Amino acid sequence: MDDRKHFDMCLKDGQIAEEKLRELLTNGSGNVKIEVKREGKIDYTGNFFFEYESRGEPSGLAVTKSNWWAVSVKKYNDNVILLFGVKWLKAHLRTLLKEGRAVLKPGGDKDGGEEGTSRGVLVSANEFFRDTSATS
Repeated sequence: MDDRKHFDMCLKDGQIAEEKLRELLTNGSGNVKIEVKREGKIDYTGNFFFEYESRGEPSGLAVTKSNWWAVSVKKYNDNVILLFGVKWLKAHLRTLLKEGRAVLKPGGDKDGGEEGTSRGVLVSANEFFRDTSATS
């Protein structure tokens, strides 16, 4: 699959989930800045992968202008959506990295993400939700 086609498919998936969450949060008014990533692997890997670079360029959390970051779980037809404040999420991931409970990883979760071109923070769901010293 070529890069552009893969990107377009990912973009469309994300836009579907963004609209569903926007409607849920704003009752259709559209006043909330959110970024939604549709997760298709957490159910079998048990890991979150928060991308910050793709194809050598900043991406994901590194460039978002949103106040909220959401992870929509594809397996459950977007009926499970986890929502995080972006400032909190960045601080939480830094804490997890500092404590050795998450790793910086090239390639994504398990299969190399977007053909091994992504870099991000990989953390198990258990570690992500375990108590931490990050601010609440």
